[in-house]
Amino acid sequence: MIEIGKNNIQNERLYKNAAESDIWLHVLGAHGSHVILKCGEKTPTDEVIVKAAQLAAFYSKSKMADKVAVDYTQAKFVKPISGAGPGRVNYTNQKTVYVSPKSVIDFKN
Repeated sequence: MIEIGKNNIQNERLYKNAAESDIWLHVLGAHGSHVILKCGEKTPTDEVIVKAAQLAAFYSKSKMADKVAVDYTQAKFVKPISGAGPGRVNYTNQKTVYVSPKSVIDFKN
């Protein structure tokens, strides 16, 4: 299952309620939605990570770009930034995938 935050409050709720092994995704260097890939103890396939990354790119300020860098990591590596307001986080142990947010438009039609 994939969950998408559409604002800072929803983004914060998503990562706070994620299991440690869930995958958290966010566009690198741009404002956008946090995406949580609920995977339990299973390791998601590369295809599933790409689909979740496409959604993160689509629901970001970079949605019209041809290629967007999306970072992903296990939720246990996502930590709130003290005093920075809801939804603001730091993260470590990330990998980056490059996706086209426009493919989500094709998928939705």
